[in-house]
Amino acid sequence: MSATPHPIRVLLAQREFLGLWFVGGMSMTMRWLEMLATSIYVYDLSGSALQVALMNFVRMAPMLLAGSWIGAMAERHDRRRIMILGLASSAVSAAVLGVLAMTDRIELWHIALGAFIGGLHWAGDMPVRRTILGEIAGTEFVGTAMSLDAATGNLTRVIGPLLGGALYQLVGLHGAFFAGALIHGASLLAVLPLISRPGPHAGEGDAARPGVIASMIEGIRLSIADRALLGAMGVTLLMNMLAFPYQSMIPVIGRNDLALDPVPIGLLVAAEGVGAFIGSVLIARYIRPTGYMRLYVFSAAIVFVAALLFALSRQFETSIMLLAVSGFGVAGFSSMQSALVLSLAPAHLRVRAMGSLAMCIGAQPLGIIYIGMLAEALGTPGAIIAMEIQGLIAMAILVWALPPLRR
Repeated sequence: MSATPHPIRVLLAQREFLGLWFVGGMSMTMRWLEMLATSIYVYDLSGSALQVALMNFVRMAPMLLAGSWIGAMAERHDRRRIMILGLASSAVSAAVLGVLAMTDRIELWHIALGAFIGGLHWAGDMPVRRTILGEIAGTEFVGTAMSLDAATGNLTRVIGPLLGGALYQLVGLHGAFFAGALIHGASLLAVLPLISRPGPHAGEGDAARPGVIASMIEGIRLSIADRALLGAMGVTLLMNMLAFPYQSMIPVIGRNDLALDPVPIGLLVAAEGVGAFIGSVLIARYIRPTGYMRLYVFSAAIVFVAALLFALSRQFETSIMLLAVSGFGVAGFSSMQSALVLSLAPAHLRVRAMGSLAMCIGAQPLGIIYIGMLAEALGTPGAIIAMEIQGLIAMAILVWALPPLRR
């Protein structure tokens, strides 16, 4: 009797899954590449951690403003076309910014506009690309599919910052933007051959299918009614408001507190990605559905504690190690958040639930503004310490209030 193929082999044998997996990896590489290069540029230009935070706020704002709306639109239209539109817009935006930077005509508002366009594309990843990956994988393999996608995303947290730091130091800001245009262009070519993926209400008349606002409200109502789903959304909200904003401050700490050049700063940012990649590969190999929630909550706690200790560190080597530990937590959290939502939501409401998840992730801009304001008052390390302590307290209250998080 032949052995049953491992879920990873089953998934990677499917051409459509492979194409969407590649697109996610390319898009996330550009996200981290551009974030590092523009953060260093803005800090060198302004000397203000708040200015860096504001730029990252603009990048993440579409998740909060449009995540649920894109989820609702994805029910009514061909999701492949939505991906094509997002990739094409991002490629053109990066090319234009590259030309402006190369000719020394770029201004901060140009960078902010480009970040917002990229953010709109990123806001559609949860309700569009990741939802399709979950549909292809099915309930049996959804945890493996999300872990595999997270492993790729976490590997880009290594490649993107290293590439961004190297391009910024050796070529300049325009090198980072031109690389982004090529990356998004390659992703666009990978999406074009894929089959159409109409949403569940795409073939219905206007009278039969729910309105966009109604779909958004239904997704939010679903997330509140199911206490396990509410817990998953709550942890995501806390992580994005109080944990992950510290990532936007890593280049500032590297430049100001550790006195590093762009390439070592890239190494600092990439350290978290190394830990996250290793963790995601292990999760994809060994995770079982009964462990989803436990891993999700425990991983979130690891990120809070590791980020707190990173803010206290004044040694480059210690900081690298702590960020790698944080990466292990990021791996468990990022793998399980989509797997939990796709597993807990009814099949016909998964797109809406993923749109609500994108909206919770979109709370990160509020945290970025908050940490930027704290950094102006307390210094960057003090701001991170204050954020992570608040996050640990809020996590403890949430776990106590919602029993499904303890199961």
